[in-house]
Amino acid sequence: MSDPRFHFLLQQFKGDRLSEMEAAEFRQMVAGGGYDEWLEADIQVLLEQDTRHPLWTEEKQAMLLKATLERLPKTGEKTAPVLRKMPLQRYWWAAAAVLALAVGLVWWWQPKKTPPLAVAPAGRPGWNKAILKLGKGRQIMLDSNSSLRVENAKVANGEVAYESGAGVSYNTLETPRGGQYRVVLPDGSKVWLNSASSLHYPTAFNQSTREVTLTGEAYFEITDNKAKPFIVKTGLLSVRVLGTGFNVMAYADEDAVRTTLVHGSVKVSAGTKEQLIAPGQQAGLLNSRFIVSNPDLEQVLAWKNGMFNLNGAHIKTIMRQLTRWYDVDVVYKENLSNIELSGIISQRQDVHQLLEILEETGKVHFLLEGRTLTVLPGSSK
Repeated sequence: MSDPRFHFLLQQFKGDRLSEMEAAEFRQMVAGGGYDEWLEADIQVLLEQDTRHPLWTEEKQAMLLKATLERLPKTGEKTAPVLRKMPLQRYWWAAAAVLALAVGLVWWWQPKKTPPLAVAPAGRPGWNKAILKLGKGRQIMLDSNSSLRVENAKVANGEVAYESGAGVSYNTLETPRGGQYRVVLPDGSKVWLNSASSLHYPTAFNQSTREVTLTGEAYFEITDNKAKPFIVKTGLLSVRVLGTGFNVMAYADEDAVRTTLVHGSVKVSAGTKEQLIAPGQQAGLLNSRFIVSNPDLEQVLAWKNGMFNLNGAHIKTIMRQLTRWYDVDVVYKENLSNIELSGIISQRQDVHQLLEILEETGKVHFLLEGRTLTVLPGSSK
């Protein structure tokens, strides 16, 4: 088989560089068959891939197993010539494929359940994936390639977009670690949901206010409607707006809950405290104290722009970001309380590249084993 386009997409796939359009094209080409050379040459690589990766389809798995079984010696055949051509390790992978087929057959006869969210290999950057929880308990797994209509919403291109409707139910969009997604609410307001976050909202705004509940972090662009204020609730803070753009961070593992205004006007409430903040200001709760400050907007919004902005950040603050984006678990060794790092790094880097960049400061050293990331002091701490 000689197909320059397929060869290019294959290399992009191996390097985890496929765009959304290339991923869809590659998936279609693989499902279409006729790529035996590729299957033979790369069977070991593909069997190492996490089978819940978005590009791992049942069709591709079936092709892989079929191709492997066809290459096993048939009964009565002489095996010596085959052994000279095929390393022993290749037989190990073939045996693994046979075992996978047996497991797959057992699975096929089990009652079908909602499939799990795609889990990336350790260190892969996050991508568009989420769980859409509908009013009657139904759950739909979403990724960049999801395209469907459900209730009064359309899902496409990493976004759930609602249309105005008369009936009201409540949906929740939930992103796992290593995932992001967008939602256009029924009033046209747009929400960018960061990793390890959730947004609970009605499918129609038929009340005097437009209320949603957030855990984690999100950026909001709210459609102006003076008759129906928009309210974001986080448990500790309440943000009331008419039409504006702002960021809310309310992760349970962070030391503060913060609302940062980009444009427009919002009123932030916490208990009996209320504060109207201006563009460029941030209001939040830190150790039960209500604080208004002027943060670095580029740093606050870096996640939405696909960047890590680490300027002056404490090592544990940085590691919490990495935990959510790369789906790793962090373990600390020795005292790291005085370590701060700076830099602006693309979120498209895999975790190994990012850790190498951080290690160049000499302040920290990392050990990554599976999904466990151990952080140690560097040589120049």
